[in-house]
Amino acid sequence: MNTYILPCYSLNDSSLWVEKTRARSFSEAEDKFINLFVEDYELDTPTDWDELVEMVAKEQEMIIGDIYDVEEF
Repeated sequence: MNTYILPCYSLNDSSLWVEKTRARSFSEAEDKFINLFVEDYELDTPTDWDELVEMVAKEQEMIIGDIYDVEEF
């Protein structure tokens, strides 16, 4: 299992944080992050990652970055 991180930024209060998850693959990590945002922010389930990024930007005024495998560093 690898650890994946996702940088996030809120335009509302200028806060910056990093979400993290453990997954067997990049695809699994992406799915886990999607579920996290859907549950935490009560969003409709997006069809893919790009739709999630757009939904979060529009509905929550947040910018989410790229997913990174910690081993890349």
